[in-house]
Amino acid sequence: MNKVQILSILVAALLLLNLALIYGLTQRSFTAGAEQLSEEERMEMPRRDGQQLHRQMDFNEAQMERFEASKELHRVKMQKYQQQLRKLSKTYYYLNATDTLDRTALLAEINQVSNNIYQTNARHFDDLRAICTPEQLPKLDRFIGHLISGHQPPKGAKRPPKKREPSQ
Repeated sequence: MNKVQILSILVAALLLLNLALIYGLTQRSFTAGAEQLSEEERMEMPRRDGQQLHRQMDFNEAQMERFEASKELHRVKMQKYQQQLRKLSKTYYYLNATDTLDRTALLAEINQVSNNIYQTNARHFDDLRAICTPEQLPKLDRFIGHLISGHQPPKGAKRPPKKREPSQ
């Protein structure tokens, strides 16, 4: 076999591999094999916030027991409110534009559930503050701020400097 024949065989093999790869990518989604979780399953998944809080706050055993009890009560209440909010939102968005009375009533219900969520979060944060020692309170407030903003800063990250208004 000469070099041209060997190269021809290699090109043909690569072409077949590329075609198989393209077929595989077009016949199934990129998430194939990964389980699609239902809303209930997602809500049941453990979150790491409690572990992070425990590590950052340096809770003792008694504090940790009180924290876990408060966290579980909060989780159950929030799960109920989140389910209500999803159901109301879905109903709201599927209404016709002419159903203004129904939309107004649904918005009132959505606002009430949102208020319940805010009040439940505030009570939970108050419960956490009651667990903390005075030295732990600033750490807790920083942690709550990070939860509210939706992300945790990288370890050792410094806050960006505040932007100053240009002086006129």
